[in-house]
Amino acid sequence: MKKLYNAKKILIFTLLVITLILFSLQQFYIIFIPNPLKEISSQIYCEKDEDCVPDRLCHPTKVVNKEYALPQENETGCTLDCKTILDCGRAKPVCRFNQCAIRRVWNK
Repeated sequence: MKKLYNAKKILIFTLLVITLILFSLQQFYIIFIPNPLKEISSQIYCEKDEDCVPDRLCHPTKVVNKEYALPQENETGCTLDCKTILDCGRAKPVCRFNQCAIRRVWNK
């Protein structure tokens, strides 16, 4: 009888742990995967990596569709400081889930 009681306790504990893991994965999915029903702004909509570019030439802060990038500034006004992650080749624009995003380049 005691073995049966211990087996039930183990089964209940296992089911509880599995439920917690599945709930955690669901929360992770909701937070990090874009909502497919949400309309994507045309400023960040893309179909391939080439559609995405930094928003400006000097110290870009985000990536946008190439049609919405600011006009190229005079390069003499740019500094050589690596102020943002997109400066100095530390990251590059990519297209993920039809949205322009930033991918870190790890070897820089």
